[in-house]
Amino acid sequence: MSEPGPVSCPVCGGSSRPLAAVFSELMARREQARRGGAEAQAAQPPPGKPTQAAGTGEGALPTEELLVGVAVGMVGAILRQAAKPLVRRAGNAADAALTRGEAAMETALAAVNRHPELYCCQRDEIVHEAGMRSTVPLAVAMRLLIRGDDTALITALRRGG
Repeated sequence: MSEPGPVSCPVCGGSSRPLAAVFSELMARREQARRGGAEAQAAQPPPGKPTQAAGTGEGALPTEELLVGVAVGMVGAILRQAAKPLVRRAGNAADAALTRGEAAMETALAAVNRHPELYCCQRDEIVHEAGMRSTVPLAVAMRLLIRGDDTALITALRRGG
């Protein structure tokens, strides 16, 4: 089977790319950004505790500074303990959102792969079928694909947008 020739955008007449190629490029950029973020996070040194507070120079702290340091340390420990459940809940919510996002992207990828007849003009930010004049805004098309409603996208294109 031969590769189809270039497809023209029905709006500007420029070259359109298969929506599957645009989507694959988007997924590759997202993965590259995720890897870059993980590498940057791994490169950061772990937070450490100070080994010695500023003092008089002999290594011994005056009693008042020592008491203030202990009090501040205790308050910090209490606040960290109080914040742990909040941090855990926020982490769980972020993990759940990431999982939902991954599932939505997989759904969209499957829908795009089922419809090789869809093309995208990135200049005009529209989606269209090869050789057809009707278009759908790219944002609307992506929303429908992520939702898994590729039937609604095809219907909109065939009805004229």
